[in-house]
Amino acid sequence: MIGHEMKNVRFGLLIFVLLSGAVLVFIAFLLWRGSGSKRGERSVRADELAVYRSLLSDWIQSANGPIYLVSIPMPLDDADCQSSIIHGNMTDIGQFVSSDISQLKTDKIRFLDIGTSIDPPRREEVTRNIRRGAPMSGGVLGQVVGGPVLTFSSVLFDSSHRQAIAGYSYWCDWDCGHGKTVLLEKHGSEWSVSKVCTQFVM
Repeated sequence: MIGHEMKNVRFGLLIFVLLSGAVLVFIAFLLWRGSGSKRGERSVRADELAVYRSLLSDWIQSANGPIYLVSIPMPLDDADCQSSIIHGNMTDIGQFVSSDISQLKTDKIRFLDIGTSIDPPRREEVTRNIRRGAPMSGGVLGQVVGGPVLTFSSVLFDSSHRQAIAGYSYWCDWDCGHGKTVLLEKHGSEWSVSKVCTQFVM
C-alpha cells in the first residue's frame, strides 16, 4: 500500500516537473519572439533613417541656410518603380519624427512640427492636401517658417530590405519647387539612388 502511494507521489511529481518545464519553455518562446520583433523593428528603423540620410545628403551639401522638414509624410506616386517591389511584401513604415533629426547629425536641418506651428483650420487644410497628394507650396508653409520646406514620403521596402522606394517635395517659394520619387538599393549599410521614377520642376 505504501509502495503504491509512493509511486503515485513520484508520478505526480513527474507530471508537475513536465508541466512546469513546458510552461517555462512557452514563456521563453514568447520572450524570444518579443525580443526578435523588437530587433526587427530596430533594423527597419535603421534602414529607414539610412534612406532619409541618403536623400538628405545632397541638400545638406548645397543648403545655404536651414531646411525645414515637415512631419507629415506625403503619399507616394503610383510610379513605375513600384513594379520593382513585390506589392505583397511592401511595408509602409510610417512617418519621419522629430526624434530622428538628431540621428542625422546636421545643423542644417530643422524640424517643423506641423501640429504646433500652424493654427488648427490651416493645419487641417494642409493635412488634407498632403494626404491627397496636392503640392506642398512655399505659399502654405514658407510663410510660417520663413525658409525652404522639405517633405518626405513614407519608405516602402521589399521583403529582403535590399530595395526601397521613397519620394520628396522641396518648396522654396510659391511657384518654386521640385520633387522626385526614387528607387534606392542597399550596399552594405548604405542606401543609394539607383533610379529616378518620377520628377517634377516648377
